[in-house]
Amino acid sequence: MWGRKEAMEKIKSIAAPLAAIFFLWASQTVCAVAQVLPEGITQILEMEAGQGGGDLETMVAYYEYLMENPVNINMASRGDLERISILSDFQISSVLEYRREYGGIVTYQELSLIDGFNRQKVAAILPFITLGDKPDFRQQETSSRVRNKLILRSKREFSMKGKSGIPYYLYMKYALQCSKGLQVGITMENDPCEPIFPDFVSAHLYIKDIPLSRRRNIVLKSGIVGDFSARMGQGLVLWSSFSLSGLGDPASIFKKETVPIPYTSSGEQNFLRGVCAAVGFGDKCRATLLFSDNLCDARVDRYSYYSLPEGGIHVSKKEQAARKTLLEHLFAGNFSYSFEGVKVGFSAAFYSFDKGNKKRVAEYNKFQQYDGWWGNISADAYWAFRGYRVFGEVAVDMGGSFAALAGVIVPVSSSMEVSALLRSYSKSYIAPHAGAYSAGSSCANENGVLFNFLWRTGRSATLKSSLDLVHHPWLRFGIPAPSKRLKWRMQMDWKMASGHSLNCRMTYQICDFDAVHKVGARVGYSYAGTWGWVFGTRLELCWNSFEAGAAIPLGAMAFLEGGYKLPNGKFEMSVRGTAYHVDSWENRLYVYERDLPQTFSVPALYGRGWGLYALARYKPFKWLAAVVKISRNVGKIQITMIF
Repeated sequence: MWGRKEAMEKIKSIAAPLAAIFFLWASQTVCAVAQVLPEGITQILEMEAGQGGGDLETMVAYYEYLMENPVNINMASRGDLERISILSDFQISSVLEYRREYGGIVTYQELSLIDGFNRQKVAAILPFITLGDKPDFRQQETSSRVRNKLILRSKREFSMKGKSGIPYYLYMKYALQCSKGLQVGITMENDPCEPIFPDFVSAHLYIKDIPLSRRRNIVLKSGIVGDFSARMGQGLVLWSSFSLSGLGDPASIFKKETVPIPYTSSGEQNFLRGVCAAVGFGDKCRATLLFSDNLCDARVDRYSYYSLPEGGIHVSKKEQAARKTLLEHLFAGNFSYSFEGVKVGFSAAFYSFDKGNKKRVAEYNKFQQYDGWWGNISADAYWAFRGYRVFGEVAVDMGGSFAALAGVIVPVSSSMEVSALLRSYSKSYIAPHAGAYSAGSSCANENGVLFNFLWRTGRSATLKSSLDLVHHPWLRFGIPAPSKRLKWRMQMDWKMASGHSLNCRMTYQICDFDAVHKVGARVGYSYAGTWGWVFGTRLELCWNSFEAGAAIPLGAMAFLEGGYKLPNGKFEMSVRGTAYHVDSWENRLYVYERDLPQTFSVPALYGRGWGLYALARYKPFKWLAAVVKISRNVGKIQITMIF
């Protein structure tokens, strides 16, 4: 194990060559301080954290990249606008039709007059778009020949004193982008008290939009060697990336299939490692093939594995012994064909571990066991007509078990939209790499219907509501019987031109197994002034159990935050204080906190206590940005250089 002196010597030896690279290229650097994520994205992070799912770090990195490289909405194609993801097909079609009829959009206020938009929606997408006063991401990629980005990050938990290993969280990410569609990247990471840096290494070589024929009708849309993520169909076979289903918009139930993209997160699960290629044949056909050989953590002996621990922490001897001991082989492919609002696709994935399955089998998971080679195949379809969208996917695994989903999105008017998603996943359908919408942790043992409703009540207000009815026909972990669940949520958001914002939310859920009703209520207010001052506060309550005469477990939380940003953007600071009283773990509350760029912090509040943190962003030069966060228990720092 390393002591403090040895750890610091190791850090210095790594930092020296990085510093040399930095000073070599600093003269041509351009850099921007990462902006604060919009409220809509932070709401997804809170919901996904509460449900224990989703690749949140990838989502944060993706949207911060879009904020650094906004899309020129007056030049963007349909594919460019789809990159924003939080725009529905109806809104994208409205923008394209408006441009054809009236020309370019002159002001952001004009954007709120387009069908499907209001002031609240414009505020949500404003960080990701430009009207042409800033270079869009396509212009930026062709304006410079080479773009280097280096991120150095560290964290120290004050309670880690006296423990062995490297006492700091260490992180380094480097990416090189060329104007011709070439990107090379490497990420290295070490959790606190892990003995050797780096504990996790991820790298990739990525090329895109390379013509493969003289007529340029055959194009390599994406080619990757190294680590990557893939999205196929609606996710019943393979989906190793984040989802926007927690957004609550009717359009969010439809997953947008894309070509493989590089994996740049520090999470040690839910990514693929190998080679992949996506080739476009004209504008209608696309084929994707991929192969992955990825090591994962497992408790093993010479021939078998007994468990698959998650989390990527390797501090104890037991955790270190399980590090990267099991190899998974995976082959997958996808073919899609689209024409005049219709799209059909086919997906397949086959995978196997290099050791036999000796996992403990219980009554609740006995239908979710496989050994040797396993796989899934599916067919999906999508149809759009006059704003109506119908889609679905049907899949089967090698054991003959089925899974299916079907959805419809209906624009009732230019200000109102509704959607419904039906799903039926067999208790014996096995798809460990699936990522379709589910109320549980996997696409199995579930029948349900999800309804979403969206009403833009005016230029400044939006009402959203969702209702999810779920039936689990077989046992689940901790619930030794079939069960039914109901989840309901309603949210109202107001965005006023004067910089004031108000949002209210009500939630309700019940499981018939324990008959415990859980109710949540939230009200939040924020203000962003023209002089750089910002202010926000929130009060949230959660309680459960309506039994007569019984004590009602209560959860309550309130925070108050304020900040200031210089007009030139060189300095920004925010401070937040939080107080909470949560009687039951079932009532735990999740609250998004501002954090270092491309990271997220959504702590679960339980018990009684308080929290306080301050975050400062400083950009002394065009080529350098620094962010520091100090809280009661943790100190963090990040240096970002783009050159």
